[in-house]
Amino acid sequence: MILLHQFKPGLNIPNLSNFCMKVETYLKMADLPYRAVNDNNWSMTPTRKLPCIEDNGTVVYDSQKIIEYLKKAYGNKVDEDLSEEQLAIGYAAQAIAEDRLIYCLMKDRYYVDASRNAILNHWSSAFIPDHLNWLRPIIKGVIKKSMRDSLKHQWQGYVRYPNNEIYEFARRDFKALSEILGDKPYFLGDKPTSPDAGIHAMLINAIHFPTESPLKDIGREFSNIVQYTDRMTSKFYGLNYQTEPARSENKTNFHSLFINNASLASVRDRLNKFGR
Repeated sequence: MILLHQFKPGLNIPNLSNFCMKVETYLKMADLPYRAVNDNNWSMTPTRKLPCIEDNGTVVYDSQKIIEYLKKAYGNKVDEDLSEEQLAIGYAAQAIAEDRLIYCLMKDRYYVDASRNAILNHWSSAFIPDHLNWLRPIIKGVIKKSMRDSLKHQWQGYVRYPNNEIYEFARRDFKALSEILGDKPYFLGDKPTSPDAGIHAMLINAIHFPTESPLKDIGREFSNIVQYTDRMTSKFYGLNYQTEPARSENKTNFHSLFINNASLASVRDRLNKFGR
């Protein structure tokens, strides 16, 4: 049984981390037996990121590396009918979603008030148990600052652009994906393939987030993209897919929450005392 370590789902999206959802969707596509471990614990990987999988004692991290590992270990029936040209087109479409559109998504998620409140409520509930709920406002502030710092200094400085330029970038990305998809049910033809796993995970996070935002409005301008996300969600997660509200495990995982941010090490160490 493959163990998929990922962030807790919530807000009626299979996973708010598009990279975690990408791997879970691929596992479903390939019909591989797995168990989702929604533990928010990225401390087991050297990159301090999720998702990662455990497979018979082997730990694999990074969503694309995981999928390549699964193809080699269990066969590649998902993509076996694709030509090299199709694979290249799929790779390019996936790169638009994962390496460009994602910057607009993160700006939308942490700078639009309604979206930011929803996501911070989710993560604070996912990491902090009810008996320590007085810590949740602190955690919200920490996550907000950490993500905004990342957007300013690591995510190609996207937040430094005026909003109208950022959302124009997003519209170009959506339009490119819409043109590649055309009237096909899936990006590379009549059946879903591995690029669909990554593209759909990104698109559903952009246009099915429960709050209204400029990015969501732009995505919904493209009817074939909306129909595609509905088709993929229905196929792999069910017509009436819903997630339960995020709830933390009994053990508070402050170590995981702060391990990837060296500037918050002293805060992490103090908060860990409350979780013991």
